[in-house]
Amino acid sequence: AFLLDVRLQASDFLHHPEFTWWSKQGPVAAIDKLIVEFCAWRNLRPLKLVLIGPPASGKTFYAAKIAESYRLVHITVGPVVQEALARGKKVKAMVDPEAQESDAEPVDVESLDDRDRQEDFRGGP
Repeated sequence: AFLLDVRLQASDFLHHPEFTWWSKQGPVAAIDKLIVEFCAWRNLRPLKLVLIGPPASGKTFYAAKIAESYRLVHITVGPVVQEALARGKKVKAMVDPEAQESDAEPVDVESLDDRDRQEDFRGGP
């Protein structure tokens, strides 16, 4: 029988103060950094796919199947639009009370247009 007792030690270079570790905790602890670096070096970008077609042509069905197969995020237009409208209503609810409390007078746009047409007015284009 052949036995071999090997004692491995890190090289002196690794103990040098100027040596910087990429991840002292290992690749699992730095997986997010590893993924970003991997994608950057290989010029990989997220896949974005848009399906366009007439109503009831199966866009949503096929989009769900593609997203499931390739592990992509599936976003449908309906919920996105509803969320944007809800945000708009929240902003309007916040702005309306402030606008009603304001003492500012409304601007008469027609009088501004008339003033803009006068010859002695030297406004910008």
